[in-house]
Amino acid sequence: MGLIATILVCLGGLLCIVNPRWGFCAFVATAIIRPNEQFDGVMVPTAALMILATGAGHILHLGRRLPRPSGGRSIASYLFVAMLSLLLVHLLFGRREDLADWILDELSQGVLVLVYLAQHMSTPELLERYFNTVMLSSSLVCGIPFFVHFFFQGKAVLQSRRRRGAEPTFSPLFHLYHYSEGGRFRLQGKAKGMWGNSNDLGMLANWAIPCALFHLRRKGSKLLKLVCLALLGMLVGVIMLTGSRGGQLNLGVTLWMVFVGGKRKALGIFLLLVAVVGILVVLPKLRPERSAGDASTTERMALIGMGVDMFKSNPLFGVGFHRFEENSFRRLSAHNVYIQCVAETGLLGAALFFPLIVLLRRETSRGVKHFEAQPDDPRAGHLARSIGAAQLAFTVFILFSNQFMRFTFTLVQAMGIGLYLAMLRDRVRRAAAAPEEKAGPPAAEAPAARPETAAPRLPARQPRMLPPHQTEDDEADEPPPAARYVFDPTRPEAGVQPARDDEPEEELPIQPRPVPPRRSR
Repeated sequence: MGLIATILVCLGGLLCIVNPRWGFCAFVATAIIRPNEQFDGVMVPTAALMILATGAGHILHLGRRLPRPSGGRSIASYLFVAMLSLLLVHLLFGRREDLADWILDELSQGVLVLVYLAQHMSTPELLERYFNTVMLSSSLVCGIPFFVHFFFQGKAVLQSRRRRGAEPTFSPLFHLYHYSEGGRFRLQGKAKGMWGNSNDLGMLANWAIPCALFHLRRKGSKLLKLVCLALLGMLVGVIMLTGSRGGQLNLGVTLWMVFVGGKRKALGIFLLLVAVVGILVVLPKLRPERSAGDASTTERMALIGMGVDMFKSNPLFGVGFHRFEENSFRRLSAHNVYIQCVAETGLLGAALFFPLIVLLRRETSRGVKHFEAQPDDPRAGHLARSIGAAQLAFTVFILFSNQFMRFTFTLVQAMGIGLYLAMLRDRVRRAAAAPEEKAGPPAAEAPAARPETAAPRLPARQPRMLPPHQTEDDEADEPPPAARYVFDPTRPEAGVQPARDDEPEEELPIQPRPVPPRRSR
């Protein structure tokens, strides 16, 4: 299996060099699946190879970039780069031992995602390709533990442990994808791997749900809709099996954004508050078998207090990036991106990060409204709605998770930047097409008449010349000339008849025509 994964990674790196857009999708799939962590025996370092291939592909295909959008700029992208630069400075002067790993795992991948979305992928069609890649890759990672949970559980064997007492033990493969908590097993990714946490696996499932809902809402193949419906059921099951309250809240926000959106804001705020209260208060009471539920809530409240104390110790610069886990409270992470930002980077980092979140939401919302207002392209409207749902749901989810400027943060939030740039390009295209539509199509030229069928052109009528002593009024009063008639003695009742060609005409005596008096002028 390791050899197969190595071959696939090499093919993905080759694809990055040959085609920048399909290569970017291969890069995203590799970053999510992480075959060097999913399978044993991979002979090539995945992250380093894909970063090198994607960067080389971007340099080789500079001529295939999309036209630069006019009419506005994405301020969020500049804040994004500024925040990454600040964290890089923090690590240079603080924890250099973490610098190399952070550059390979977080910084390089985040910058490449931003560059490709801005210059190669920011159109509705290409964003759909990127969204589908995220859905398929996330579904694969979630499908493996879901399949193991139902088909590789095996027979339960009681095994006594010192701290937890006797607990049922299943097959080794089952334990590789589960976490035991008070006699209850919570689904997780592969142990000690990229997604070896129940909350992270719930987050990953929530990435794929908006894309599955997009395919269910748009017009298309019924078979594809059935597949997406089954996929949606599997992803919701994964979220419930993880027991992640943040993942369940993420799911609620996603469903609300897709089906309600910003049209009914009062209802949306009410449903959001109900979801927060239900997940934090009601759900632990209904599920008493999760004995660590109350302890988890207490721990998170204590971590918030620790973050406030760190901020007070150095309000301007913070205690330093990646230093929150050095606290005295069981050395736990912040479990809240906003508290982690304030504690580790101080007011300087908060001045960059909090406006970044606000502008990301504003630009994404503008892109959603623009594409939904176009009646001629409902597919782009559904896609924009799904991207907006994924972006907002993730913004709420990081209240309970550690995704502070990681590549996972970039994968979702950069979709909003790509949607905003796609809106700018679409505005320019529609503005250029508007004058042509107003002018209408060019008039079709009449076909030239054939010589044999063309009607002869009549000469223009010349004005009649009158004698100098006669006017047009005089001509109007002049009676018409008398016809030549002959008298037929054999038919007196017939009266006067016109002369025939075979009979001689009888000449009538010429009578002088009276001349009318001339009118005075």
